[in-house]
Amino acid sequence: MRYLFLVLTLCCSNVWANSPEALSKLIASYKYSSDPELRYSLEERMQYWQIPSVSVSTFKQGKPDWQYVVGERNKAGQATTADTRYQVASMSKPVTALVVLRAVEQGLLDLNAEVKPMLAPEFAQLVESSVSLRQLLSHQAGFNHVGYVGVESGQSLPSLASFTKSSSQYGVLKQEFTVGEFRYSNGGYIVIQHLLEQVYNKPFAEIAEQEVFKPLGMTHSSFVQPDKADVSDVYAHAHKFGEWEQAGWHKYAARCAAGLWTTPNDFMTMLLAIHRAYIGEDETWLKQQTIAAINFPSSPFMGLGFFRSDDVRANYVFHGGVNHGFESHFVLYPKLGTGAVVMTNGQKGDQLALEILRSISVQEGWNHYALNQTEVLKVDLQEIEPLVGRYQFDPNFYADVFIRDGQLYLQGYQQDAYALYKVGEKQFRPLEFQSNFRFEFTKQGKVKGLIQESNFFTGPAKKIH
Repeated sequence: MRYLFLVLTLCCSNVWANSPEALSKLIASYKYSSDPELRYSLEERMQYWQIPSVSVSTFKQGKPDWQYVVGERNKAGQATTADTRYQVASMSKPVTALVVLRAVEQGLLDLNAEVKPMLAPEFAQLVESSVSLRQLLSHQAGFNHVGYVGVESGQSLPSLASFTKSSSQYGVLKQEFTVGEFRYSNGGYIVIQHLLEQVYNKPFAEIAEQEVFKPLGMTHSSFVQPDKADVSDVYAHAHKFGEWEQAGWHKYAARCAAGLWTTPNDFMTMLLAIHRAYIGEDETWLKQQTIAAINFPSSPFMGLGFFRSDDVRANYVFHGGVNHGFESHFVLYPKLGTGAVVMTNGQKGDQLALEILRSISVQEGWNHYALNQTEVLKVDLQEIEPLVGRYQFDPNFYADVFIRDGQLYLQGYQQDAYALYKVGEKQFRPLEFQSNFRFEFTKQGKVKGLIQESNFFTGPAKKIH
């Protein structure tokens, strides 16, 4: 990274000559059982995760607190600013939930009504079991996870209806799980987008502008999917493991699931409006009774479009977002009007965002915020070098294990790479999802394969070289 660039916004109540103290004490999602817990600087972790830029906005007791912006927004080395727009991926889903709640208040929709009669035939034919809008918003409608691949900037977007066709190269929308069972699903939000466009008779980007962005004064937010050649340089470019996306970014037909462009300040504006409605201070945009749904448990960890803490003492909501070359995260205590928004233009940026949020939570004394750290064991190169190689799970799928900067990684065919941390004898796991990888050895001590153990897949792989 050629330089670090700091923006201090005058609209915040605190102006910092240097970075806020919380950004010098980042807390990783792992800790070593043999050592006192380490703290890291933001610059250290940006280099570790290979993140070109970070933009952070915090708020406290219903008011903006501080903002910090650092790094480069594109390959040309242009500095990111407070107005730089980031693609925030699944942080689009809470915004979609708010659009739906606005429609509910206007009598256009009913959260508990069956949605099938309101859908066009190509979508209606996919609904094999009766579902409500409430179930769609809370990932309990049985639909699969499609629509997250996107297309490069400059390419034509597929139509939303294309996901209903068996020939779709971007995934086929299906209702294939039990209704009422939690299954995280972009597919359910594709159905919601179609439903909203049917009801309002206009594109989803225009609906969100009408119901959320314009009423709240969010002038740097949009679901429009721009091409790099058609917009100014206020947009951050996607970055993935040391490489800039040549096309700038990907675009998403499933806008309400993954397509939002925004800034931390704009997103914070929306979260503070939620807070004011939640406590009944200002109900001009949404009523207190309506907004309460975002934190009403459809499951212990899921509200309406927002994830929620399953600790009844904590009372916060949150959501992350992972797109091609962009990752972000936010936390909101809706009663207190306290929290933070972190946006990055780098793969693994969600890990960095969580490290920042952990540090802020400790610094600010957030109530029962879950640090979610995994205790891991230290390893040296001599121990992990024999594990390097290719592991064949079946004729069509393999995973490569390699070392980068002293860290062990695993990367499945056509998948992202994940750092592996030692958690037991010959056992390693990533931090992003629940899955153990146990390496198998011959009697002579040579690595012969591994076994993956998780709730979504369990099976062996043979080391082929």
